Amino acid sequence: MKAVILAAGKGVRLQPLTENRPKQMLPVAGKPILGHILDALRSVDVEHLLVVVGDMAQAIKGYVESLSLPFPAEYIQQRDPRGTGHAAALAAERIRGEPLLLLYGDVIPSPNLIERILERYEEHGLPLIAASEADDLEGFGVVESSDGLLDRIVEKPSSPPAPEVLINVGIYVLTPEVLKKTGEVEVSPRGEIELTDALNASARGGKIGVVQASREEWIHIGYPWDLLRANMRLLSGIHTSILGEVEGDVRISGPVIIREGSLIRAGSTIEGPALIGEGSKVGPNAYIRRFTFLDRNVRVGNACEVKNSIIMEGTRIPHFSYVGDSVIGCDCNLGAGTMVANLRFDEAHVKSTVKGERVSTGERKFGAVIGDNVRTGINVSLMPGVKIGCGSWIGPGTVVSRDIPPRVFVTSEQKLKYVKL
Repeated sequence: MKAVILAAGKGVRLQPLTENRPKQMLPVAGKPILGHILDALRSVDVEHLLVVVGDMAQAIKGYVESLSLPFPAEYIQQRDPRGTGHAAALAAERIRGEPLLLLYGDVIPSPNLIERILERYEEHGLPLIAASEADDLEGFGVVESSDGLLDRIVEKPSSPPAPEVLINVGIYVLTPEVLKKTGEVEVSPRGEIELTDALNASARGGKIGVVQASREEWIHIGYPWDLLRANMRLLSGIHTSILGEVEGDVRISGPVIIREGSLIRAGSTIEGPALIGEGSKVGPNAYIRRFTFLDRNVRVGNACEVKNSIIMEGTRIPHFSYVGDSVIGCDCNLGAGTMVANLRFDEAHVKSTVKGERVSTGERKFGAVIGDNVRTGINVSLMPGVKIGCGSWIGPGTVVSRDIPPRVFVTSEQKLKYVKL
């Protein structure tokens, strides 16, 4: 079967991390989100891959073409962001008269889930939608079904759903009949052609099967804190592999991957699960705690502590800093004594601003989200949930308690008081 990955979305809710890359190229547990999706497809009988791409198409093309995939890949440009239904219709035009395995580009499926979906299609020949229970319904459509068949998908239901409600995971097998409906549905109130509208129209006139997925079989990434949840889930399955150099008096516990060209200097401690990328340098006397992923060429220096965080390529945290429960972009430099707070005094869930609204992260501990090329001076403090836009500089001694826009220099004034001795 041919597979389609929808990778044209702008990832607005993941800003500032998506200013310079599509969200599918955000790194999690050693590779981009897209890489984990492709890993799931490697295990099944996919004969051809279509990737629907948007504005930053070259990053996706370059990555896919750097891999040795067991199937050919081609790309479809979605020049106007007209929705998932429009993207599916573009794929259907390229492959006429055939069913498609379609996956949203912000959902990492397990290989087992993909296998079960394809086996179900082979048995019954019906179009399929994957559905799952979930703790948080925000951003998902509710799947209503009976006897294993789809009744309808309800976006943003007006009444609170039952505890056992199923949500739309974003993985489908679509037949030509369903794909035809994408050209017949009306534009939604938000100005897009919705794939879910086409599915609802098809369910009224035919049968669409529902494949129930467990919560452990998929990971959705919509917000920055979802990256940390995905990172935790994926790192939980790693096995120790030490290919880099480890000096004496280094303590390593739990499963840890240390990739080629990396150096762990004396006096450092690494608690797994953790992953240290190629060319990275840790220590001396650094502390890397569980569920930390350092991408390529990251520097975590003397007396620094990093916990449950994603630190992207080329970023430097040279000395005397703490980073907890945070996502830091590429090529940043944190000055000595930079501290990222990750816990409120009242220990309530940390909130962060997304598209102008305060949103709960659902996490008691959550630090900062820092875009690419950010620099902090010495003794900078970042409060829980703040975001710093790409290219900004934070002056020495500044306490950052609200979001910082991109490409600004932020300083704090300090009045000096002189007392005669």
